[in-house]
Amino acid sequence: MVLKRARLLAALAGVVATGLVAVACSAPADEPDDQETLIWAASSALGTLDIAASLEVTSRQLLFGSVLEGLTELKADSDGNYDWEPLLATSWEQIEPTKWRFELRTDVTFSDGQKLTARDVAFSVNKIADPASSRASILNNLASAEVVDDDTVDIITKTPDFFAFRAAAEIAVQPDGWGTGDTAAGAATTAIGTGPYVLKDLSAAKDQATLEVRDGYWRDITPYFSTVQMRVIPDTGARFAALQAGEIQVALDLSPDLLTQAPATLSAPATEVEFVRIDTLTPPLDDVRVRQALNYAVDKDVLINDVRQGFAEPAHGQGTFKESHGFNPDVEDYPYDPEEAKRLLEEAGAADLTLDLVCGDQYGVTGTDTCQTLVTMWNDVGIDVNFTIAPYESMINDFLLARKNGLPAPNLLHLLAGSDTLTATPYIQNYLNCGPERGQWCDPVFMEEADKALAMTDADEQAAAYRDLMQYARDEAPLVFLTNPRIVIAVAEGIQGVVYGNPGKINWAEYSRSS
Repeated sequence: MVLKRARLLAALAGVVATGLVAVACSAPADEPDDQETLIWAASSALGTLDIAASLEVTSRQLLFGSVLEGLTELKADSDGNYDWEPLLATSWEQIEPTKWRFELRTDVTFSDGQKLTARDVAFSVNKIADPASSRASILNNLASAEVVDDDTVDIITKTPDFFAFRAAAEIAVQPDGWGTGDTAAGAATTAIGTGPYVLKDLSAAKDQATLEVRDGYWRDITPYFSTVQMRVIPDTGARFAALQAGEIQVALDLSPDLLTQAPATLSAPATEVEFVRIDTLTPPLDDVRVRQALNYAVDKDVLINDVRQGFAEPAHGQGTFKESHGFNPDVEDYPYDPEEAKRLLEEAGAADLTLDLVCGDQYGVTGTDTCQTLVTMWNDVGIDVNFTIAPYESMINDFLLARKNGLPAPNLLHLLAGSDTLTATPYIQNYLNCGPERGQWCDPVFMEEADKALAMTDADEQAAAYRDLMQYARDEAPLVFLTNPRIVIAVAEGIQGVVYGNPGKINWAEYSRSS
């Protein structure tokens, strides 16, 4: 069937349960001034601006949706419904279990004046699907794309995929060849897209950038803010002070205690789940009793209420968001039971265990506090933990993708991961398999059943199979399940906007100011 508008009715007490919410304000947005400027602050400098080749978040927050766009887009309406709507694509159709056909708009141009064609889309998909791409493990069911004609492209998936139109919203479409050949060096410091803004300025240190409204944008919309400026303020307290002083209007990545004091906040449930990956390939972590002990030793209430100040919910013993295809509502978190943890460690002969824990600095103060709290909890049951905070690039290449890069994996790795396509497929493929990317668990029973589930061509049957896999994985404990955090953005009074369940997605064209 042809899908011109895909809708999931997912209202939950007036909030979009799937992680996207348009924040209601008491007053409508004022008419924009030609010189209206929004200034936002990030915690870390920009990486490469070639966001199709990187997992770095700040560049994506600056560019995706504002400078670069996808084939479809995620939207929330006033009734709290979660939609994937046409954007660069006008319609889409699943023509085979592993092939989706997208018809493109014929009136779209890039900011350099070049007309959008299927060659640009196919290039962008194949760039992400390339195993060498860092983003291949995010949209990991993408196999390739093929040009049908100038205005039609086929996207091929590795296994039957019921939600390729959702993945299409996460593909930043770039000009054919962008970031390769003669454009390879320039792609790190500039961007060409089809979006409503253009990149005007970028500092040499990549700690300041300016977007300006683009002339000749293909849609009949005008963003409220004609200029969007990014500043990097690494210290969370300094970002808060700048917001309080009116120097900035949006502060990202504030610690939970400062969020409670902010002038105003915008928030939504994250589509990500917080967990710790266990290297089950290294003894004694290959013993399920040790892995279960690590879970029993963690007091999730402390993480939710003390560390995150209530800006989180339980993870429900699985690494997929509660509205996702395949989520199992019957799976429960491990209860906090330090005595059971000690008993299991003693039974497994691991009472004097020493482990290493790696946490990435991209999760800011909250991530560090979480890891320090975990160290204390595990110390309390007799596990000695060596704790390291890794810079972002090292965390990705040396630890998350350790097996892929031929490096030893850490015993424990703190992560937030999820699926913008709201399906458990990436979670299964990335963290519950024995593949060369992110997985550190090789369970033959699980892998056999997972392969069967991934190959299913009926969505309901696959969802049921996924639910069984969620329970099995919870019991075998290849992960320590922590929280489902909220995405919370601190803003100045009167700032309106849309918050998405992925912290890397912010569309500045959706922000405005009310009286």
